[in-house]
Amino acid sequence: MVFKEIQNEVMLTLKGSHHAESVRKRLAEKSKKAWKDGKLDNSRKYFFKNGQSSWNKGKSMHLSPGTEWKNGQIVGEKHPQWNGGVQITKDDGVYLWAGKNKRKRRARDVYEKAYGKIPHRRVIFHMNGDMNDDRPENLVAITRKELYNRNMLKRYE
Repeated sequence: MVFKEIQNEVMLTLKGSHHAESVRKRLAEKSKKAWKDGKLDNSRKYFFKNGQSSWNKGKSMHLSPGTEWKNGQIVGEKHPQWNGGVQITKDDGVYLWAGKNKRKRRARDVYEKAYGKIPHRRVIFHMNGDMNDDRPENLVAITRKELYNRNMLKRYE
């Protein structure tokens, strides 16, 4: 009942009352009092109680079992459509196969072979803008802030 009263006052405030600040303070005081008196206890009915576990704890989730990899399926080099482990995407560059359900960007692999480990918190940037051009001289490791600045410059040129 108290919750309905507070809700009605909120609706009156939203209809254009010029006393919005005083109404807001009054509503805050009323809701605090109702909470202390235990009249707003039903608002916590969707929270977990102490010691209660979720309905799906320990259950495995299979959202699309028809398309999941199953044991015994042919993957990798033995698959009839194997193309050397290279996957070329339309927008995102080239990926290399790195094991079942794993892939790695070819640009990262080329950079690491040419220059060593990628510095911490750096991303690989293609200097000429072509995501498929993974020559070592075209790759540079930059921070995300530098990447943002370059993208903003390119956007407003």
